[in-house]
Amino acid sequence: MAGPRRAAFSEMAACALLLLTTSAALPRAAVAFHRAPEPRDAVDARHDFDFRSSISASDQQQQQANSGFASPTDNGFATPLSIESTYSESSPYSVPSASSASVSSASSAASGSRDPAALIAASAGLAYPMRAPIYVAKSQLPVMMSLKATWSKYTDLSSWDGAKPCAQWFRIKCWTDGTIRRMEMSGLGLGGGLPSNIGDLTTLQELLFTRNWLTHALPDSLSKLVRLQNFQIWSNYFNGSISPALGNMRSLYQLHLNINYFTGGIPSTFSRLTNLYRLFVSSNQLSGTFPSVICTITSLRELRISENRFEGTIPACVGRLKLLYYMYVDTNQFTGRLPNSIGSMANLQNL
Repeated sequence: MAGPRRAAFSEMAACALLLLTTSAALPRAAVAFHRAPEPRDAVDARHDFDFRSSISASDQQQQQANSGFASPTDNGFATPLSIESTYSESSPYSVPSASSASVSSASSAASGSRDPAALIAASAGLAYPMRAPIYVAKSQLPVMMSLKATWSKYTDLSSWDGAKPCAQWFRIKCWTDGTIRRMEMSGLGLGGGLPSNIGDLTTLQELLFTRNWLTHALPDSLSKLVRLQNFQIWSNYFNGSISPALGNMRSLYQLHLNINYFTGGIPSTFSRLTNLYRLFVSSNQLSGTFPSVICTITSLRELRISENRFEGTIPACVGRLKLLYYMYVDTNQFTGRLPNSIGSMANLQNL
């Protein structure tokens, strides 16, 4: 028996060596994929870049301190399943790759290993050992199947299958416990209203429904998404008043409601959005005087309320927005002089 065993072992070793040689010969470009840089005006027009992409490290630290947690692993969630693709370094919204250090350390560790699989993974810039597939949590599967039934007439959601790993689900990202972290359904031609049971996906961090045909009012069930940090529904047909329930989303960094048909004003509950960086409500049918609640959101870096029906004067309280960089209030019916308090907004670059 020794002869056959020795021959089998030799064949296995030869196969491993062939794999190592083939993998080592692969150019780095074959295993490292990057998005091509996009022109700045194209990105600005879409607004659907990742919400972390233009927030500086110091700002992120300040936001983490304000929100009461230091990292995504400390806010009641599991670790994200994977680090998403980012724009290249030449893009105006590039994000430093958090995976490069981990891949480098993994490669260094693997270089001293005699495990062929570890060496192959290291040469391809991959982590080793590989993670087991993550499946959508059973607690959220019924909601996802309900959403699938609602939207399947607009787009192909056949990949939304409980038997498939979350990584294969179309436009979905999961946490490592299988709960939903990101839902990106932009530009799919979705119609009807936003289903109320989407509020049951309480682990959502990002919810993006831009450039669709969605209509009706926003459901109050969105108030349950207290962990949501990025909510974008621009360029749809939503109407009615902006739901006060959005004020419960106290973790929000970005709120993009622009290019819809919302009426009324901005709810007073928005004073709770103490982590908000961007508030975009331009190109709606909002009316009344300048929303004084905006003056209480002192975390704002960018405010867009242009192309509405606001009237009266711009109040002096806007001077409290010391961190504001961009303030767009054009194409309204404002009258009078700008308040002197604007002169104290040292960071303001565009008005």
